[in-house]
Amino acid sequence: MKKFCMLFGAVAISTLIISSVSAVPQTHSEPIIQIVNEIEKNRAVLEDKYLISIEDAKTSLSEILPLGILDTIIQLLVFLINLIYGIVNFLLTIMQLASLITLLLNAITVLIDTVSQFIEWLMNLFNPQTQALTS
Repeated sequence: MKKFCMLFGAVAISTLIISSVSAVPQTHSEPIIQIVNEIEKNRAVLEDKYLISIEDAKTSLSEILPLGILDTIIQLLVFLINLIYGIVNFLLTIMQLASLITLLLNAITVLIDTVSQFIEWLMNLFNPQTQALTS
């Protein structure tokens, strides 16, 4: 019973300490709440007045605003890398297409040889004298 009381007391005291540390007095949070409410009100007025959301305006402004020289160089390098990857993928696709065409031509050649051998077999089947004369 003594352990239970000590455990209950320790849990109660730790709960009180945690709640007092995490609690923010209303006098300190009130100016921040007013600023947040004012920003949200201005945002709603802008969205109603111009019929555009703030996120859309931010993305369109970021595309319009001039970038620094370093950002421009980085974007050019990324563009060149993507262009090279595109060219390499295109060439690989063409090479795969060429190998498929070669494979198809080889298969057609084998098919023609097989058909000619089948025709010879049929001719030998119906005309056994020609086979005896050739052997």
